[in-house]
Formats: sequence, structure tokens, C-alpha cells
Amino acid sequence: MTREQHIAKDIVKLLNYGTSQLDAATSAKLATARRQAVAVAAKQVQVAPVATAGVERFLMEHLHVQRSWITVGLLLGVLLLVVAITQQNSQRGQLEEDSLLLSSDLPPEAYVDQGFDTWLEQSSQP
Repeated sequence: MTREQHIAKDIVKLLNYGTSQLDAATSAKLATARRQAVAVAAKQVQVAPVATAGVERFLMEHLHVQRSWITVGLLLGVLLLVVAITQQNSQRGQLEEDSLLLSSDLPPEAYVDQGFDTWLEQSSQP
């Protein structure tokens, strides 16, 4: 026997002992309350599938017609997310380029000068 089973058995013994100490009027009230609770629970179990079926039918009727719109909406949402991420990454790249340009030893005007490109090409050749 596992520890959990042993504990459950002890709890059952304590509950049985406690109910054996109750007077007849209290036992009758508890029995009535139990029957009422079981009846309410049985009604809830019977109502739940009917309610679920109604909701399911409603969703299938309305979502079936709107399924294409939902798909289009999801695709547009994904597209907007991709555009936002792309813009953020391109701005980050531009900021990195700007910071490298400003921190270099050459003045920024040197990169715009056409003669500088020619000089770089000539100086890089052996």
C-alpha cells in the first residue's frame, strides 16, 4: 500500500468515526443536503452538453462564413509585424553605420568626395 492510500484510509476511518457520533437529526439534515446537491449536480451535467452544443453550432455557423476574413486578418497582422521588425532592424543598422562614421579618424566629408574612392582603389592595389 502506498503512502497516499494509507493516508486516504486513515481519513476515511476518521470521517466514519465522526459520522457515527452524530445525532439522528443532524444525520437526516446532512442526508437531505447531500440528495439536493446530487440532484443539482445531475441537472448541471445534463445542461452542459446542450449549452456546449449551442455555442459550438453558433461558432461553426458564424465562423464558417467569416473564416476567409479571419485568415486575411491574420495574414495582414503577420505582414505588419514583419514590416515593423524590418524597419527596426534597418534603423539599427543605420545607427551603427552613423556611429562608425562619426567615430572614425577620417572626417565625414572624405566619404562623400569622389576622389577619395579613386584614391582608395589605387592605394589598395599592390
